[in-house]
Amino acid sequence: MKNEIKNDKLVLYRSKDGSIRLEARIEKDSLWITQKQMAELFATERSVITKHLRNIFNTKELVKNSVSAKCAHTAEDNKTYQTQFYNLDAIISVGYRVNSKRGTEFRIWATKVLRDHIVKGYTKNPKRLKELKKTLKLASEITHRKDLYPSLEEKAANLLYFLVKNHSFVDGNKRIAAVIFLQFIERNDLLYREDGSQRIANNALVAITLMIAESKPKEKEVITVMITNLINKQN
Repeated sequence: MKNEIKNDKLVLYRSKDGSIRLEARIEKDSLWITQKQMAELFATERSVITKHLRNIFNTKELVKNSVSAKCAHTAEDNKTYQTQFYNLDAIISVGYRVNSKRGTEFRIWATKVLRDHIVKGYTKNPKRLKELKKTLKLASEITHRKDLYPSLEEKAANLLYFLVKNHSFVDGNKRIAAVIFLQFIERNDLLYREDGSQRIANNALVAITLMIAESKPKEKEVITVMITNLINKQN
């Protein structure tokens, strides 16, 4: 993807308490907002958002060119500027640092929006529809194999591993795999601890998907055991 996004696919986000209302752009199977919008979303100063993004990029947690892009944006003075936007990976990473509750609420909303967008997009494109059907078949096989994966945690770990490794999607493979994984563990009450905190942090999930993508086949068991332990209800 070029470091440029279009301006024609907009979705409106409203927080549950009604205090936040902002427009996000959909492009390349992700949602995009500006630093200013992130500051509004997380009820903080823009300088705080800038600082956290700088740290995220400096520590190599995320690659700037992969999660940011320019887009023509009309400001309050009615002039059009080339503005920097950041995708859902960056939004989640910042949210984890400044306001995890709002970050979680936004992620849940964004996951549903992207899932609907992805399904609609794939049903209109024969090649992408084939990819989607292949992925659904794989997910079904993993979640129904009691002999190989007896626990929900093991099913979830192997689902994430095979979705990333099989390169089921042409665009956004790791991100889509992570979204499906989060949906699965959330539906099976594995995502949150009793105190409301996530068993697997968003930035940790980003790192794990990258690890899976770059891993060797012989490392599969070590990786899936690690994921299983991370989301185990006993931990």
